[in-house]
Formats: sequence, C-alpha cells, structure tokens
Amino acid sequence: MKKYFVTLLLACLFLCLPHFSVFAEEGDDLSIISANVSGLPAALSKYDRDVPAAQKTLAGMLNESGYDIICVQEDFGYHSVFAAEMTNYPYQTYTTGAAPMGDGLNIFSVYPIYNVERVTWNDSHGVFTDGSDALCLKGFIRCTVDVNGILIDLYNVHMDAYRTDGDQKAKKAQLEQLMAYIDEKSEGMPVLIVGDTNLTFHTDPLVEMHRILIEEGGFADCWIEVKNNGNYMQGSDGAQLIERWYARFGGHDWGRWDSVERVLYRGGAGLNFEPVRFEYEIYTDDPSQIKALTDHRMMECVLKLDADEYERPTDSELLVPKDSSAVKKAIRAVNAVIRMACLIISSGIAYLAENYPIAFASAVAVILALVAFGVIRRRRKCRRGH
Repeated sequence: MKKYFVTLLLACLFLCLPHFSVFAEEGDDLSIISANVSGLPAALSKYDRDVPAAQKTLAGMLNESGYDIICVQEDFGYHSVFAAEMTNYPYQTYTTGAAPMGDGLNIFSVYPIYNVERVTWNDSHGVFTDGSDALCLKGFIRCTVDVNGILIDLYNVHMDAYRTDGDQKAKKAQLEQLMAYIDEKSEGMPVLIVGDTNLTFHTDPLVEMHRILIEEGGFADCWIEVKNNGNYMQGSDGAQLIERWYARFGGHDWGRWDSVERVLYRGGAGLNFEPVRFEYEIYTDDPSQIKALTDHRMMECVLKLDADEYERPTDSELLVPKDSSAVKKAIRAVNAVIRMACLIISSGIAYLAENYPIAFASAVAVILALVAFGVIRRRRKCRRGH
C-alpha cells in the first residue's frame, strides 16, 4: 500500500511539472532565417536567371531547412510559386502583390502568427538612381508569434539600399519611424527585428543605427553578440576590429561579416533572449557554390529563450491574419500607381531644373505664356458672348 501511495504521489508531481515549466521546456530555442529572395521580374532583376525556377528551388531548400521562422524580402510577383513549396510552414502571411503594388515582405512560421500589420516607410530615396527605392512600397511587416505560449512581436523589415548621403538620411528616418512604432505597438513585449536592413555597424555613419537601436532602443544585435564578442565597433578598439575583418575578407563585408541581413532582439514581459548561433549562408543550386539564389547571403540565427520569469499578457488580442478583399487590393494598386507616377513626374522636373536650368526655365516660361494666352483668349470669347 505504501509503495502504491509513493508511486501515485510521484506520478502526480510529474503531471504537475509541465504546468510550472511549460515555457522553459517547450520554448527553449527559436531559430530564424532571413532571406532577400530576389523575386523581381527577370526584366528588373540584376541577375541573369530564370526567376520562377530560382524561386521554386530556393523555397524548396528553405522548406527543408528545419528553421522555425523564415522572414523573406523581395517576395514579389512569384509568391504563388514560392509559397507552394513552403509546405512545412502552416502559418503564412498573405502577399500584397508584385512590385510596385506590393512590399515584398512575408513570413513563414511553424508557430501561429497573429495581428499582422504592414507599414510603408514615410521617407525613401532614389527614383531614377540609388536602387529606385522610392518607387517600391518598402517598409516593415509586424506580427505576434505564439511560441508554445510565449508571445513575441516580430518585425520583418526591408530598408533603402545603397550608401549615399541621401540613402543614409532616408534610412535614419526609417529607423526612427520603426522605433516609434515599436514603442507604441509593442510596449513591454519581447521584440525581434529581422530582415534586410541594408545597414552595417561599421558603415553608414549618418544613419546613427547604434544610437537609435542600441543606446536608445535597448536592442542587441545577434551578429555582434555571437561573432564580435559584443563589440559594436564604435570606439578606437572597434576601428582595430574593422581592420581585422577587412584584412580577413579582403575588404569585402557583403554577406560575410557585419552584413545587412540582421536579427536584433529586446526582452520583455520577463522573457530574455540569448543568441547562440549566427551564420551567413549561401543557398544555391550552383555546383561552384558561388552564385546564391538570394539577392545576397542570407542569415541563420538561433536564440535561446529564457522564460523562467515570463508572464503572458492577459489582455492580448490575437487576430488571425486574413487576406485583403479584392476591393482593398484594387485600391492599393491604384494608390501605388498614382504614387509612382507622381514621384516620376516630380523627380523628372527636379532633374531637369538641376541639370538643364536654362532650358527648364525657358520651357516653364513658354508654358506659362501659353496658359496666360489661353486665359486671355477665353475671357475675350466670354465677353463677346455677353
């Protein structure tokens, strides 16, 4: 009888344990991939490739990666081809369409995702130059991921490309917009920023990424913490580190060290993140292993979740993502076309005024004269009619 009672007691204790440690046991690690999938049409792509075939092959590789969450950028006109291969990821965001109507941002997850919101950058740079970022609805997509009971706000971003002063000023405004949004929408929540930032800590000084995200935003960067011993390369010792990295890779940083695909993290609600793995990888079907199927090297990251003190918000509203109606898609498309046309016209006028001031002034004078002549003529006709 005594033996039976002890066995029963141990069984009860065993059954009770998951109730107290479900977050720590089940949500131990979270693995993430970020990839710019280069899904632009072949006519706009900088690569000589069969884009639909490349999208299919890349998606198949990502689908078999075994990672929990995959954030993609430039997932434009071939989303249906790409998503059809992602059968291991039951939770997916809905596409917003091809460029220039769509933002190219999507998320594939083994965990449920809720509260999906898409935001376009208020500032961008480059219509005819510097990547023509202004012609595309770049921005970020935010969602809440439920990782075995742990709610994490995830932001997948795609920022302006290139490193001219104009690009850097635009990216600074984008970071400030992102942080203002996070402070409003994700207050107190654990947050991950993932994506193609087109930023590094050792370049783009005008962006002030370290000040905005690290010093004031309270975030930490996974590559810096895992690969650079937590040194953000801001001081004199940082300059020496930069020289070492340049020497190691022959001066090339793109996709090898401190590159543009990033994961930044900030704890909240008692949950803390600890990055344990970060790598820049090439997914390719090229036998030489040189030509990536992505726009540049993608990144793989694993974070350990310390949930011993996690408290799930009791007032969280979790809304399942729904595809936009045909009407909303049509309105979005019309707005995107109008926006693009206005940008092209205004930029064209600015270009002519800057590079051909005399011809531009003469053309404006002729147009104004014709308008004035037309107005005078119309008034004379009106007077004769009376």
